[in-house]
Amino acid sequence: MGLSTAAVFSLLFLVGVAATVSLIKAQEDYTVILNMGNEKLLDRSFRDVHSDIEIIDVASVGGNLVITVNNTGNTVFEIDNVYLMINGSWIPEDAYSVSILQSPSNGYWEPEETIEITYSTALSGVVVKVVAETGVEDRYLYGL
Repeated sequence: MGLSTAAVFSLLFLVGVAATVSLIKAQEDYTVILNMGNEKLLDRSFRDVHSDIEIIDVASVGGNLVITVNNTGNTVFEIDNVYLMINGSWIPEDAYSVSILQSPSNGYWEPEETIEITYSTALSGVVVKVVAETGVEDRYLYGL
């Protein structure tokens, strides 16, 4: 009875050590994954805090509404993800075009670069809002 009790105790002790080691390893994996997620969240928050755009000018040119916008922040935006609202209504993407003024278009709107949005309808007395991909926006009262 003494030998079998010692054998059972030893076996249970080894199972307990193995379970503890696997729990510690699982906790370590969970901590690494959690830290990676926190780093991504911090990077996104930093980018959003340092993002800003400014509508410099709105003008009617040749039957079009031309909106000039400067990227005054530190974030690079894709020009395909720049959206236009007029008087609170989203404008369909096929009704306007976006082009970068300083350089040949590589599809990215770099900090301190200026874009020009050409809307195919000339308007006056409107509220123009430009929204970039991360929700960064600026509003301009034109002709009001």
